[in-house]
Amino acid sequence: MKYSKRIINILLILVFILTMVWPMGSYVFAGTITVGAGSYTDTLPSGQVGPPSTVYKTSNLTGGIPTNSWESSILWSQYSEAMYPHPLSVKFTANGLEVGRPQKSGEGTSAYTGRFVLWQHRVDMTIKNSNYSSYTDARADKITDWSFDGVLTSGSSTVLKATITKGSPYIYFDFPTGKPQIVFPAVPTVFYGNSSSQYLGITINGVSYGLFAPAGATWSGIGTTTLTCNLPSGKTYFSIAVLPDNTTSTLNYFKDRAYAFITNTQVSWSYNPNTSEVTTTFTITTTAKEGSNLDTIICLYPHQWRNNSLSYLPYTYNTVRGLMKTILGRSFTTKYKYYGILPTMPLNGSDLSTLNSLLNSESTTISSSDTYWNGKEQNRVSSIVQLAKMNNNTTVMNSAISALKNNLQDWFTYSGTSDSKYFYYNSTWGTLIGYPPSYGTNDQINDHHFHYGYFINAAAQIALVDKNWASQNQWGGMVNLLIKDIANWERTDTRFPFLRYFDPYEGHSWASGHANFVDGNNQESFSEAMNAWQAIIIWGTVTGQTAIRDLGIYLYTTEAEAMYNYVFDLYNDVIDHSGVYNWHYASLIWGGKYCAEIWWDAGSVANFAAQSRGIELLPITGGSFYLAKDKTYVQNYYNEMLTQAGTSEPSSWRDIWYMYLALANPSLALSKWNTSIQNETGQSKSFTYVWLNALNTLGTPDFGVTANYPLYQVFNKSGAKTYVVYNPTDSQLTVTFSDGKVVNAAANSLVVDNGSSSSATNIALNKPATASSIENSNYPASYAFDGNLSTRWSSAFSDPQWIAVDLGAIYSVNKVILYWETAYGKSFQIQVSTDNTNWTTVYSTTNGTGGVNEITFSPVNARYVRMYGTERGTQWGYSLWEFEVYGTPSGSASYLPQTTWYLFNQQTSGVTPSGENLQTSNSSVTGWQPTTTISTTTKHWYSPVINGTYKAGTWQFILWTNSPGSSSQVKVEIYKVNSDGSGATLIGSQTIDVNTTGTGNHQSVFNISNSSDVSFNSQRIRVSITKVSGVDCTIAYNTNDFPTRLITPGQ
Repeated sequence: MKYSKRIINILLILVFILTMVWPMGSYVFAGTITVGAGSYTDTLPSGQVGPPSTVYKTSNLTGGIPTNSWESSILWSQYSEAMYPHPLSVKFTANGLEVGRPQKSGEGTSAYTGRFVLWQHRVDMTIKNSNYSSYTDARADKITDWSFDGVLTSGSSTVLKATITKGSPYIYFDFPTGKPQIVFPAVPTVFYGNSSSQYLGITINGVSYGLFAPAGATWSGIGTTTLTCNLPSGKTYFSIAVLPDNTTSTLNYFKDRAYAFITNTQVSWSYNPNTSEVTTTFTITTTAKEGSNLDTIICLYPHQWRNNSLSYLPYTYNTVRGLMKTILGRSFTTKYKYYGILPTMPLNGSDLSTLNSLLNSESTTISSSDTYWNGKEQNRVSSIVQLAKMNNNTTVMNSAISALKNNLQDWFTYSGTSDSKYFYYNSTWGTLIGYPPSYGTNDQINDHHFHYGYFINAAAQIALVDKNWASQNQWGGMVNLLIKDIANWERTDTRFPFLRYFDPYEGHSWASGHANFVDGNNQESFSEAMNAWQAIIIWGTVTGQTAIRDLGIYLYTTEAEAMYNYVFDLYNDVIDHSGVYNWHYASLIWGGKYCAEIWWDAGSVANFAAQSRGIELLPITGGSFYLAKDKTYVQNYYNEMLTQAGTSEPSSWRDIWYMYLALANPSLALSKWNTSIQNETGQSKSFTYVWLNALNTLGTPDFGVTANYPLYQVFNKSGAKTYVVYNPTDSQLTVTFSDGKVVNAAANSLVVDNGSSSSATNIALNKPATASSIENSNYPASYAFDGNLSTRWSSAFSDPQWIAVDLGAIYSVNKVILYWETAYGKSFQIQVSTDNTNWTTVYSTTNGTGGVNEITFSPVNARYVRMYGTERGTQWGYSLWEFEVYGTPSGSASYLPQTTWYLFNQQTSGVTPSGENLQTSNSSVTGWQPTTTISTTTKHWYSPVINGTYKAGTWQFILWTNSPGSSSQVKVEIYKVNSDGSGATLIGSQTIDVNTTGTGNHQSVFNISNSSDVSFNSQRIRVSITKVSGVDCTIAYNTNDFPTRLITPGQ
């Protein structure tokens, strides 16, 4: 007994010593990996479930496993489910590789007015190894950005390898042993070749294929359901291609490129701030199995070929994603405009006392445990941080920041097996999983981008006010890990796969980790993916990590284009309305299907309509402006939701719907909302209030203007533009907009610049200021002129009081904007002076209500401008967040006269860049010639170089066409481009059915309105004409009888 006590005493002493030298707060639990101030575990705690221990891959596939892709089912199953490398579909089975070309295979209705259209996999042929009747399993041998090598095995040996590439009509095979054997469901028609031909052309199920063997090969089984390719000695390769038709000329064209085997695919991107443009380059590496040709035929999706001018082949494929066009080569590029985001919304239009009340009523509690619902609560709290800061409510701001920090730090720290929130890294799959998980984030690796986007956004909002917290040696390292899990941008970091959740070729992300569905992979809430990408933009910008910022811009801009095409079908050429599918949206995109359905039971038709559509909108944040691409569609989408629901107002998520409606009709949206409406879980009432009032005051997003900095937005109300910039840096930032506007943004602030006056510049910014008094040294007069809506001037608590600015020179002044704090002026005047002694009153009121006062008056010469208050609206003094003054030092703008531009063809006169001509004189030609055909291949006409400005107004395009006999929807787009044709900025567009506007040779008039002046600086007009649907039509050029022409706005 004494001996036992002695042992116990020794142990207690050792525990005491260890406690002294290694405090319990610093204890690192087994399997803990430290990252800055945070940590995660690489050992799954007992009782938790992770992804499967088996990955169906060969030893050649190393590093993080590329889950959440179109081909992922081969990694999770003994064989695979159907996969959709459009225009083909494939499936690995125990009997071989099934290959088919999906056609529309069905459609129907589902619960609560749901709809679906099927383009499912079908078996046109099965590729086998002649030596084997069945296979042990299928495995991934190599995965590149949009291609993969899948193998079929017998025991441990590979007996068939197939290289399958999205956007390729070819599949390439290697047979280490045996011969290629092709089994058909019926005897195929052989339209070219015989048993001694190197290649065959066959038709099965109405689809034609080319079967391409090495030189010297022969065929057995022609006339039966099984063809065997007898490979010559030493040759193991073989390829097939799905053909757009069954002509021998097409077969021969495809044959000449059939031996350039694809070995790698790689995407790269760049963001050019000066043009606010994302350029994406797609590169394919091939090796020539025969001959010297290395080029291959590449099929492009609509989001790739639309608005990107390439040299197209005459071959096309209809798919579930619409028409795929083809090009020849080994690379191509796409270019998309980036239209900006904001971390918050300006307070313009908001009553600051009302906002303060809303902020005080917001809960900053984050209580949900799993990664999704906890994330949504983070979003609600995140949305009020900047609003509280700008409204000088430090109590709410600090409470929100504290709640976000405590919550994230809890998630970002592993404290042992009893920890209730933590992240676990699974090295088998190369993924970071949050526990508690939800919706299969753990065992299926589903939805990480949806969930983690909320975490990244919350971290970015913290970083806006506390950069030290976001540093890599504090908590920023853990945030970067979340980004790497969902969209690893560094190929050298093999802990995670490259761009796990994002499909660079199809242009959007996928939600399912395994894709084990008959319809392939799927994605429902595109808008939550967009939320993740906008969060990455903000995080990268705020923390100065340019590569992360540019990653976010690439993902955000590209997925937005995919949404326009496949979710919202803005161009009316993807969703098939010929049958039962009568809705103009798809809430779920699959590899072989699109549908208006959701994963949960909405409970009623009305809820289903609101939720199946609303899931493509939420959360509404300063990253949601992309939804305003087509404002007519916004209104129609809202109206169709009500029609589908059978209600006069949304039955659920009303705040989401009114915020969305505000992107097209802000006054109507504002009139519908009130503070008694329940906010959606991830939204705050404060943000809804500010969003609606800001859009109602400033107007809707203007996609005609971009900026050279990522955190920006331009709003347009009846032609008056407002420029908003968020500067998260510690020094003043100068941001230049594409229309020439320059905004000087103060450090760490949101700057609102109303550019609708005769001068787009706030001429009082950072000018000398004086005041009758100040409340104390924290509120000097200069703060009203610093461009920062989070600093303010405040006077003594008495009347009268004044604040004045010295513009430094005499200007012709015609507008001021006052941003009142809660302490506003009820009675005040705006006065001007040229000598700071003699004052003239240009505006007076006795009924001031605070908020934002935009005050215009007849132009008057002034060097000094002041607000002179005679009666306060509260018991406090007078307080202004900002006092802006607008004017010009001399005359008004000079505009180009109205110009008529006639369309000429290249045969009449050459043009650079390559295209057709616009000229200001008509030809003397009579009759209907020359003509050209308008088809789905866009044709462009360019003007000579222009210098000057066309006034805002209507650009009228008069198009002479034949009567095509049936519907021919023609889209006319007018652009401003650089002298070499690059850098296209859309002025406006309109689509008209030219068949309905007249019979015979007739004119169709396109009235394209533009609310902004258009300035040309050694730039050109480009007119682009495309048939978007229906039959082709014929147009005339510039004959006297049929003058197709563009008429610009006049002075």
